[in-house]
Amino acid sequence: MIACVRIPAFAAAVEARDNPRLGGEPFVLVDSGGPATIVRGASGDALKEGVRIGMTLRQAHTLCPGAQIVAANPARARRAADELMEVLAAFTPLVEMEVPPYRPSRSKRLQLAIGSDEGDGVWFMNPGRLRREQGMELAHSIQRAVQDTTRLDPAIGLAANRFTARVAAGSLDPHQALLVPRDGERAFLAPYPVTLLPIYPEQGRQLRLLAIYTLGDLAKLPASAPGDLFGKQGLAFKRLAEGRDTTPVQTYIPSRAERAAHQFDAPLEDRIILYNVVELLVARLSHMLEARGQMAGELGLAVMLTGGGSQLAEVTLRQPSASPQHIIRTLREMLDTLRMAQGIREVEITLGGIVDGEARQLTFFPPETVPQNRLREVLRRLIARHGVETFYWADLADPDEVVPELRYRLRQAQAA
Repeated sequence: MIACVRIPAFAAAVEARDNPRLGGEPFVLVDSGGPATIVRGASGDALKEGVRIGMTLRQAHTLCPGAQIVAANPARARRAADELMEVLAAFTPLVEMEVPPYRPSRSKRLQLAIGSDEGDGVWFMNPGRLRREQGMELAHSIQRAVQDTTRLDPAIGLAANRFTARVAAGSLDPHQALLVPRDGERAFLAPYPVTLLPIYPEQGRQLRLLAIYTLGDLAKLPASAPGDLFGKQGLAFKRLAEGRDTTPVQTYIPSRAERAAHQFDAPLEDRIILYNVVELLVARLSHMLEARGQMAGELGLAVMLTGGGSQLAEVTLRQPSASPQHIIRTLREMLDTLRMAQGIREVEITLGGIVDGEARQLTFFPPETVPQNRLREVLRRLIARHGVETFYWADLADPDEVVPELRYRLRQAQAA
């Protein structure tokens, strides 16, 4: 059995949970970091008025003029998603978060699905074979655990496969649960629109021209007809419409990452203070890694601005490191690349790609060294022949620095 756990309008649900000033009124989450202010999330009431992710703020205001405007906080939503994943993993190790197929862009887009432009958070679980009463008992247990830990209210669909469970969860309101009986998948899916399939808009248009509007219409077609239309992809569409989906749920691997954040009491515009706060956050995280003998291979930086924008930057280190100096220097370079024309209200540092530190094997037979007095004599003769400005000592300045030019400091050699 597959369980699909869905939090409608996830980022907005997290914001409503943590921001009592919203008072149950409609609101939109916006990001003003680019040339236009874009909607990144919306409350249920705003969604009912037609607001969708990817719209401009002007479009959203036209559809829902009474909506409050709130700055999007992707770091907070990400932390809530990680917390919810941990709750679900307590029931089964087979837990997977759905990657949203919808990406606003100028290229043609997949038209999947259920809440794809409403910002739903969706997780799949595979608890194994269960009887109907056991499945419903599991659903209620999951709902209680999620509510107690995250204060979010999920809808849960259960079925023999992922697609059917996804459609079931998408048909529910928060706090509801529905189990589709085995061998009843096709009948359950029949009245739902074909746009719930992962199809492109042009494919949807072709299906409409053939008077195929529902999954039931598609399931009734002869076995070869969808293949004639869309090749192997069409055959996959037909299998989904018939309630046949063999896509497995992947095993959950906890992300090895550490995060630290700081919220400012007033909008911050002084970069020196920002640098100091970043150093304090890095010192705290580096101390944790060093105590466990670990290193970080990835750095993440999130800066939330007062006007509703956010700036995100990520970098993968050439070699994992736990050196505070190395991490701070890299983060300062990342900060210098961000455009921050507004005050800063929150900064978050993420050390990801955490690995255990590798011990270095010391050799029992160190190489023979050349006597220093002999080297100095050779150097003196070379300087006398070619000039003192030609020779430099390379002193190790920072062993953790990846760039050789910064790892060593050149010091002009002397003839003496």
